[in-house]
Amino acid sequence: MSLKVILFANYREIAGVKDVELDDVKTVQDIITELTTRYPGINALLFQDGELKRYVNILVNGTGFKDLDGLSTPVRDGDEIKVFPPVSGG
Repeated sequence: MSLKVILFANYREIAGVKDVELDDVKTVQDIITELTTRYPGINALLFQDGELKRYVNILVNGTGFKDLDGLSTPVRDGDEIKVFPPVSGG
């Protein structure tokens, strides 16, 4: 299985790419693990004191992973995955 993950803002800057193709990932946790392995600088944006920061936004087909099964949310070939920092407006 191959999955495309779209990175935004700081995540994109650190990775140096907009899209990342990942193989053999089955959950949101697998995606995070693969991203931090490939792009160690992303680790500081995702984690604080070993815990995933509460404002990390990962969408699976338009729905936040926290509204699904959290880090255990399954992903499948063809799913649309987006990773972006908090967004605010004014």
